[in-house]
Amino acid sequence: MSHEHLVAEGFHNAAETFFGTPAWNAFWSKINGNENSIWGPDALLTPNGIQQAQNLSVAWRQQAAAGAPLPQSFYVSPLTRSTDTLNITWGDFVLNRPGAPVPIIVEGLRETIGVHTSDMRRSKTFIHDREPTWLFEKGFTENDELWTPSVRETADQQQARARSALVEIFNGDDSTYISITSHSGETAGLLAAIGHRPFPLDTGGVSFMQ
Repeated sequence: MSHEHLVAEGFHNAAETFFGTPAWNAFWSKINGNENSIWGPDALLTPNGIQQAQNLSVAWRQQAAAGAPLPQSFYVSPLTRSTDTLNITWGDFVLNRPGAPVPIIVEGLRETIGVHTSDMRRSKTFIHDREPTWLFEKGFTENDELWTPSVRETADQQQARARSALVEIFNGDDSTYISITSHSGETAGLLAAIGHRPFPLDTGGVSFMQ
């Protein structure tokens, strides 16, 4: 069984809520921010998003105390809001303990690629400096070679990418309980890739796949 953690609220989410989705898609998503907020490149968590991840950590501690199994493997999108969500949720609780599984950063788990500056990723060096003990999948490039300012990935393309990521994960990992921390668009692609019905999640939410 795997469970999908949706990244907590980022500054891009707050901006889209403020401006409205039509204006966000038409203009604001294509720039890095304004005088009040920065959401690109690679949007960070808002204070509310940090609180969402902290709340999720508390919920998992309660579930574990009640006998819920903990993840044996962790996979995460390379975007900073995703790695931060994983760290806040599982850091002191699981990841910082001796013998804990080491998260693996997977390019194929990132959010919809292209146009939106919030979905550009940082360099491999930047990510490593923030999470020096975490691992990168084989072939992870130093710089973002996928994002372009003019072409946005289609739903079908993202679903195919999500399917490839899942195949790589499940073919190389025989763990029973796997945690994947990713994004709303990518979560939709992952669920579609396995034939699951659409299951919208709020930021900081969790879905389970079996």
